[in-house]
Amino acid sequence: YVAPDGTAAGDGSKERPWSLEAALKPHPMIGPMDTVWVRKGVYNGAFVSRLKGAPGKPVVLRAYPGERVVLDGRGFSPKTVLTIEGEWAWYWGLEITNTDPNRTSTITGNNNPQDRGGGISMAGPNTKVINCIVHDAGTAVGQSKNIPDMELYGTIIFNNGWKGPDRWHGPGIYTQNATGQKILRENIIFNSYWSNLQLYGSANSALNNFRLEGNVNFNGRWLVGGGAPLKNIEAVENMLYGNTAEFSYTNRQNENLTLRGNYFPVFVSAGQGWDRVTAEGNTFLRPGQGGNLIGLTLAEGRALKESVFAGNTYIAGRPEQAVVSVLEPGMTGAKTYSFAAWQEAGFDRDGRLAVYPDGRPPEPKVFVRRNFYEPNRAHVVIYNWPKRDAVEVDLSVMNPQPGDRWTLRNVQNYFEEFETGIWDGRPLKVRVTGWTAAAPVGEEGPLRPATFPEFGVFVLTLERGTARKTALAAAPDLSLPVSDQRI
Repeated sequence: YVAPDGTAAGDGSKERPWSLEAALKPHPMIGPMDTVWVRKGVYNGAFVSRLKGAPGKPVVLRAYPGERVVLDGRGFSPKTVLTIEGEWAWYWGLEITNTDPNRTSTITGNNNPQDRGGGISMAGPNTKVINCIVHDAGTAVGQSKNIPDMELYGTIIFNNGWKGPDRWHGPGIYTQNATGQKILRENIIFNSYWSNLQLYGSANSALNNFRLEGNVNFNGRWLVGGGAPLKNIEAVENMLYGNTAEFSYTNRQNENLTLRGNYFPVFVSAGQGWDRVTAEGNTFLRPGQGGNLIGLTLAEGRALKESVFAGNTYIAGRPEQAVVSVLEPGMTGAKTYSFAAWQEAGFDRDGRLAVYPDGRPPEPKVFVRRNFYEPNRAHVVIYNWPKRDAVEVDLSVMNPQPGDRWTLRNVQNYFEEFETGIWDGRPLKVRVTGWTAAAPVGEEGPLRPATFPEFGVFVLTLERGTARKTALAAAPDLSLPVSDQRI
């Protein structure tokens, strides 16, 4: 155990816990398959963890069930709040932040003495960050290029960054990869001062072997690209809103882009030199915007016939609307395809075109993504295209039982707004009006208006007879139990 009043002289028991610094050195008593429970409270500092497990036997640093654990970097900028240097270690259920209200730098660029400092730096192989919250830091999560095989899972990332004299700075995720694979899975990223996702680097960087799965990205740029070639990029079952999906920048001769099962109500740009694209089972639409849905540029020496498009759904405002544009080597301008022409060219023979006025579906689209590590937790994503006051949500993927208590928390104002009730066996009727967005620390209002009623994202938790509470959803306030809080 670790506690705010713990010491290096403790023995790690509940009665004599360690300080966080002592545990992270690491303490010699901590080994593979151990769980270090972190008790509720605020831990102020810039922490470096060298916790080390063994292959297939990680050590786990985790917030104690039902308790809010906050690592606050206030006063330690430009240092990172939590730097992970060990290996085979998991970091679970922690809140990472910087409560310094000053968000303005007088120095241009990044990495300067007035930099806000990072939230989490993942610099250890075979490490995972699971179901954490990172907010109001500088760069929320950074991943080192030469460190392989890490996963960022189920983490909520918002309001990160600062203002400089040149521009605003601070992406939600900044990552590169040279060897092994990096996995970004089931994260919710929004309202960054700079891009939400920057899988990015100069011509000297490495941008290889990424799997982006089940992530929600809204109110901010999704950028996969840079100066170096991209290689083996998989985007699977992601959900975006209010931005573009960019799988290109200035890089050329990219290899192997896979898009599978994504929900893309945005323009999808694969605009810089791919050898082939495999797109299967995606939904492409741009409600209220019209225009082309996908842009594809092929690398020198490659041809469209080498790509695979199958089983995709295209939602358009009229039957003849262009859905795909392709620029092949030697062409002076891109060729656009209506859905019928696209099929005639040999693609999406099993695909589907849906035509609605203004390209806007008449029914809501709802996703419930059950958490792999905490089965009583899920992300609920609602695209309320008809702008109803409430939308029904089917919870069957959670296997709920009558009498289970549910808590539904608005991620845009996570610590203040939620609803709770008892499940009665019917779909949950979720209101999508009246919710707000939280202002960043030091700002008078939110970076961007709340996306309701058209779009909303929630964290759902269920409490059963013997179930442990989810730390981040069950105790948003350090002093009050959830039953004593109301919107």
